[in-house]
Amino acid sequence: MGIVKKFRCIAKIKDVKGWRFVKHHVNDLIKYTAYLERTFESWAYFNVYDKSNGDQIGNFTKKNKPTNKHLWN
Repeated sequence: MGIVKKFRCIAKIKDVKGWRFVKHHVNDLIKYTAYLERTFESWAYFNVYDKSNGDQIGNFTKKNKPTNKHLWN
């Protein structure tokens, strides 16, 4: 049985095509932020949604990065 993805994240990134949005299924917000830094240097922000009900539960920017891998203890 695979790992259950806990979050759905939509990030605003800039690449050779200009500004656009990308969607990812995420378990760890710290690792996701590191992935954005490595892959898309010019990312602006990302919103975090609960996978089960689709509600927005958080948002982060380059200056306000997550400090925990989950949004709950």
